Amino acid sequence: LNDYFAKNEKNVYQWLYDLAKKNYVKGDLESTEKFKKEVFDNIRVSKASTIIEYFIKNLASDLEVSKDALWQDFGKVNYQYNIEEPVKVSAPTKRAVKIKKKIFIAYDVLLKHMIYSKAKFLEFMSKLGDELYMDSSLTMYFTLIKKMEVYYAENERMDEEDFLNIAKSLDNDDNHEYFAFATRIINNKMNNVSNTSEFNQCLDTIKDYWKELSKTKSYNKAITTGDITDIKAFESISKESVKIKSKEEK
Repeated sequence: LNDYFAKNEKNVYQWLYDLAKKNYVKGDLESTEKFKKEVFDNIRVSKASTIIEYFIKNLASDLEVSKDALWQDFGKVNYQYNIEEPVKVSAPTKRAVKIKKKIFIAYDVLLKHMIYSKAKFLEFMSKLGDELYMDSSLTMYFTLIKKMEVYYAENERMDEEDFLNIAKSLDNDDNHEYFAFATRIINNKMNNVSNTSEFNQCLDTIKDYWKELSKTKSYNKAITTGDITDIKAFESISKESVKIKSKEEK
């Protein structure tokens, strides 16, 4: 574990407690159970009885239930506290980072639109050009788009043959994956390149998901490093009014 989690355990859990509380809706049973479970999952790894008791007390106050009831529920999640055999402190669990299928579909549609329209390509670059490299699973899309950028810098129009030639230039004698990829894009019958609203919807889909992905990656970085810069970056992206002290602030 890094020194941050070893020396500032309570601050870390307070931060996670506040995050969980933000989504709590008082009086809603489903929200109550979710809030309770998140707190339990976060404090279960603590080796300090004072940490556990502190947050059980806070949770009881926020949920307006007895501490005894929460201790009983806490036992149901197979937690057994033994002061002589403490559970090793570990960093809070990272959130999964995965590109959803709808993003691949959106890029398929956008690529086909941009083959036939320089204006749409320029619009794409102005809105998403700085966010191309959101994930390595999209590398082939990004590589083709960068090659298209070079092509459109010198030409006003592109057709299917031009696009396929761009793809061929990325392949070698033993591997034709880019040409096969480009052929699939061209043969896609699911979209209509004359439909501007379709193009804009796909732009919005990627833009919204990029924000979600950035928030997840920022969160994972913040809980891993405990660095003040990373923490503030996450708080800025998530717009959560939560606070966690970094080593520099101690």
